[in-house]
Amino acid sequence: MHFLRQAIAIGALVSACTANVAPSTTTPPVDWGPLAVQASGNGEKARTQGTLRIDGDCVLLERGGERTLLVWPASQVSWDPGRETVMFVDRHGRLRQLTNGMPVGFGGGGASEAEGGPLEDRFASVDWVKRPDPECVAPSVWFVGTWSNPT
Repeated sequence: MHFLRQAIAIGALVSACTANVAPSTTTPPVDWGPLAVQASGNGEKARTQGTLRIDGDCVLLERGGERTLLVWPASQVSWDPGRETVMFVDRHGRLRQLTNGMPVGFGGGGASEAEGGPLEDRFASVDWVKRPDPECVAPSVWFVGTWSNPT
């Protein structure tokens, strides 16, 4: 009986000591690659479409000869560096693999210097997870919210 009490006491002591040890938080950092990423998604319901351009450190939408910087919601996007592919989860939980030169459509919202002045003003209010490379800043920006089939 004495042995059983000792085993229980030792078990309780071990549990008490390990209860205060924080779990490991050594998860590797996310490689966002060339993506510009914001913390939350965009609820705006506007729509845009064009051709996806993955160009060096930039992921842009090309439409009518003009390029628009795409900003992605962190909870729905990742970067596959091996295939240089944007992995985007649509609102139905389907994984969309977006590659350079592919026709794309997105719901969300945008801004342009022509309509609202310098984009730096708009960027100041963004909760950035990864800021865009300065070379990627275009005259317009699109904050991706959802996938929309291009027509």
